Amino acid sequence: MAAGAQSIETKSIATAIAEGAAPKVEPRAAHGLQFYSADAQLLITNVAEFIREGVEAGEGILIVATADHWTALQRQFPAAAEAEVLFQDAGELLARLEAGGELEYARFEQLVGGVMRQLRPRLNGAPTRVFGEMVGLLWERREFEMAQRLEEYWNRLLATGNFQLFCAYPIDVFGPEFHSREAAAVICSHTHLLPSGDGRTVEAAVDRAGTDLFHSWETPLPAGLPDGEAKILWLRENRPDSAETILAQARRHYDHDKRFRALVENCSDAIALTDPQGRIVYASPSTTRILGYDPDAITGQQSLDFIHAADRDAVRRTMHAILNLPRTPLQMEFRACHHDGHWCWIECTGSNLLQEPDIEAIAFNYRDITSRKAIESALRESEASLREANAGLEQFAYAAAHDLQEPIRNVAIYIELLAEKYHDKLDAEANRFIRVATEGASRMQTLTRDLLAFTRSLGDSSRADTERCVTDSNRVFDEVLANLGAEIERTGACVTREDLPPLPMHSVHLVQVLQNLIGNSLKYRGPEPPHVHVSARPGDEEWIVNVADNGIGIPAEYQEQVFGIFKRLHGRELPGNGIGLAICARVIKHYQAKIWVRPRPGGGSIFSFTLTAPEARGTRIR
Repeated sequence: MAAGAQSIETKSIATAIAEGAAPKVEPRAAHGLQFYSADAQLLITNVAEFIREGVEAGEGILIVATADHWTALQRQFPAAAEAEVLFQDAGELLARLEAGGELEYARFEQLVGGVMRQLRPRLNGAPTRVFGEMVGLLWERREFEMAQRLEEYWNRLLATGNFQLFCAYPIDVFGPEFHSREAAAVICSHTHLLPSGDGRTVEAAVDRAGTDLFHSWETPLPAGLPDGEAKILWLRENRPDSAETILAQARRHYDHDKRFRALVENCSDAIALTDPQGRIVYASPSTTRILGYDPDAITGQQSLDFIHAADRDAVRRTMHAILNLPRTPLQMEFRACHHDGHWCWIECTGSNLLQEPDIEAIAFNYRDITSRKAIESALRESEASLREANAGLEQFAYAAAHDLQEPIRNVAIYIELLAEKYHDKLDAEANRFIRVATEGASRMQTLTRDLLAFTRSLGDSSRADTERCVTDSNRVFDEVLANLGAEIERTGACVTREDLPPLPMHSVHLVQVLQNLIGNSLKYRGPEPPHVHVSARPGDEEWIVNVADNGIGIPAEYQEQVFGIFKRLHGRELPGNGIGLAICARVIKHYQAKIWVRPRPGGGSIFSFTLTAPEARGTRIR
């Protein structure tokens, strides 16, 4: 966690250090410092890592923190509550130190040293780690001299004890208090200052706001500072007139980047940035959850090395297309190697953001879709099995209906012969038996004929073939009227249409649908002569075709049932076996469309079905 120092030209800070801001007692061990007002969450992350390292090394750990920070630390590193970690409330311990009035080293050593002697490192002889923010509480109270004295006491304890110390102050590095004699004294009381932002984010924000100001790097700063903080001090010392404006802009850049980082790090998808050659320059924390790799471990590696050999060519082609289409997201799916060695399916979207000054990389966001792929594969297998089973059932139904025609015809013929030959010799009851048998044989003949029509309704048409067709629906309407001419004349029906659009359905299938729907309207007519009207209106990327009539209507509770095979709502007083609407539903389903019925205002029914607009499919007119 040590930060690199930057040589900068300063005036007042260097003077403050020269006048005695440096610690009177040099600590023997590390005494780290973080100013956290710019990014409080980063403090929690760093302290949690500080604790984790100590736990893994078997060290004793003392946390002197506010209750809020202790709660946040336990969320960040849950093992802290279970490990050999001793927590002391910073406010309560500070109050005990101040209880005697003047803050004295003897009392400090007695109380703080006594608490530290309670620590029991897991490994004998292991050192101790301490995180403390009593000094931060004093800083908030503006008791700067008291805070400095407490730092001196910590350094005296460090000079003789076997431990390292990490302190935190609520100081805003973008604000004026960072450029003060008091802040200089705080810095000089520590061995190193941690960056106030993650990585080089503070420096990047200052660079972005200050453009080309940073060229003079002459006098070394007595304390080692991260580059971002060093540049802020340089601005305060060398560009006092513009520093406030530049740093206000830098703060806005930093806050924006912080929100973006929080979004990335908490996103369920992982994000990776690569250079144009596919080398990884950044991987988000979600990489660990999805692929099992530590983000830092894969930074600098070639992304294609993680992709299955069978998928690499397709990925290369997509990446080449991404390079040639800036800011155009392109999607791909491939198998990637998990850290534990298994292959997982990844859905990835890539965008060329090389020209974006804040990114300058190819950005990929990706997610694990292995479970989805397994479900899709199982569904395909189930669908194939279901198609095979349905085909077998249809074949059986066709064979049964076809083979039954002849024996049923023979039964009907012999019953008719029996009725003709013995009509005068049989009593009334016997003749009634013959009449019932004749009607039953006739219904069986109709039933087998309708069943054959249902099994043949789609023939050998494949979906891919039929969906490429676009049919002149006005011509089909005229053909249907010709087919139903006798029934239209017999019932005195009036069948009309509006100008119908071309529809993406094979002409044979459209004839089946319209003929069955119009025929249904003629069959289930009311007392008035039938009036049937066919129209179409555009929907969202689809056409909605309506067949409205003035017939007897369909009760609401049966409006779904009527599309089932052999579903009838009326007794034998009306002809039919419930096949026509089932054929319509089967054909419409083949086109992945919908069919339904609703009441018509004023009486009757409106049958509707949808078909995707032709421009979304083929253009071959039938």
